Amino acid sequence: MAKVIKNSIYYTLGNVLPRTVGFILLPIITKYLSPAEYGITNSMNILRNILMVVITLSLARSINRLYFDYKTDEEKKEFIGTMAISVFVVSSLFILCFFVFGKYVAMSFKSIPFYPYFAIALLTEYFAVFSNVPRAYYIVTEQGSRFLSINFFSFVISTALTVLFVVKYKMGAVGVLSSLMVTKFIFIFVWSSVLIRNATFRFNMDMAKSALHFSLPLIPLVASGWVLNWSDRIFIERFFSLKEVGVYSFGYKLASIPLFIMAAAWTAYSPYFLKKASEGPENTKVLYNANTVYQFVTIFLFFGVALFAKEMTYLLARNPGYYEAYRIIPLIVLAYLFNEAGGIVNLYFIQAKRTKIFASMGVGSAVMNIILNFLLIPKYGMYGAAYATAISFAVFTAVKYKLAKRDYFIPYDWGKLLPVIILMAGCVVFFLVSPTLRFGTALTMKFIMVCIASLYMLRVFVSQRNTIREIARKGKA
Repeated sequence: MAKVIKNSIYYTLGNVLPRTVGFILLPIITKYLSPAEYGITNSMNILRNILMVVITLSLARSINRLYFDYKTDEEKKEFIGTMAISVFVVSSLFILCFFVFGKYVAMSFKSIPFYPYFAIALLTEYFAVFSNVPRAYYIVTEQGSRFLSINFFSFVISTALTVLFVVKYKMGAVGVLSSLMVTKFIFIFVWSSVLIRNATFRFNMDMAKSALHFSLPLIPLVASGWVLNWSDRIFIERFFSLKEVGVYSFGYKLASIPLFIMAAAWTAYSPYFLKKASEGPENTKVLYNANTVYQFVTIFLFFGVALFAKEMTYLLARNPGYYEAYRIIPLIVLAYLFNEAGGIVNLYFIQAKRTKIFASMGVGSAVMNIILNFLLIPKYGMYGAAYATAISFAVFTAVKYKLAKRDYFIPYDWGKLLPVIILMAGCVVFFLVSPTLRFGTALTMKFIMVCIASLYMLRVFVSQRNTIREIARKGKA
């Protein structure tokens, strides 16, 4: 566990640093970009995330599961080389098709043209493909410090370019998107050098088939979340305007702050979970308690964001046009909590090697969300989009939880989790429906609530100290 914690810190910093560009620069971006322009940049960033899954067939995700199936160093190098070749060839073909049929892709938004916005997004993600396999390699080989170093320099360059393009050259949305494209292009050479040192560039058909067998069912699951986010923007823009897309996207951005920390921690925790689960049922109790601690941390982080939504919005937005975003942040936080709860269940299916179920789950969730968007957004605008996302994530997390009981399953500690969730949700709702509270009074009450929640979290950690020691002892073994 000690090594897991150390790598978790490296992955947290490595993943957070490049992504913090958007947060650190929010005051600048909201000053130089209108809500409509911010809506464009955010929509294109979501498109990039969808593309990363689709154009690579999610092959890099198979590395986490299959890398240790190969016992010799030569086999592992050949596997990494096969994945690199496969990702490059497949992504090149996909990107070519997207440019050929670009006008049809751009039809998703009525007021965002293919050139320059979609074109920049496509090129950015194609350049990012070159980091796909080496990043996964650093994770499975637990080289967190190198992972962190490369991402730190990427962060510095991206931040500098964003300021240069947006502030000095007044390039607006194009400047924000172009800064990332240039950064990804520069780091093609860095990530390629990692592959050259650690891969054998020989294509093995059996290895490729094994990876595809694992990764293809994951595509609908991974892509569906981003498709849900993208469909939100499409419906809002169709029925309202890009300005409302921008406000909604700004709220989404702030609500996602804990995801950077949780995603990095997940990068370290998920391999640990799968390793312990594969050792046998004797680790069930350890994983039960570890899951509970992980969920408490998730709840606490998202609670903090929902509680201080108004203060964060007014602090980071330099344009009053963004201020309404704070009202939708608690709804989006609720959706994220449901999604994070479903993430642990996904590990159960992976351990049972039932990833094919992800396809139906992903498609079903996406279809349900699109239907809810169609029904709710025309009447409720961006609030309807937030409701639709929360309902979709809640329903399909519940379905996954029930289906997981058929194979590998570790229940949630509902006796501890539910009271905390209800209490924290009540606190957030209280402040939303009490707009007349003086700023100083409201802030004082919120800090008191955070202190109480922190003490409860400390109590949970103390009660689990034996389990944590056991995990640490086994992690060192």
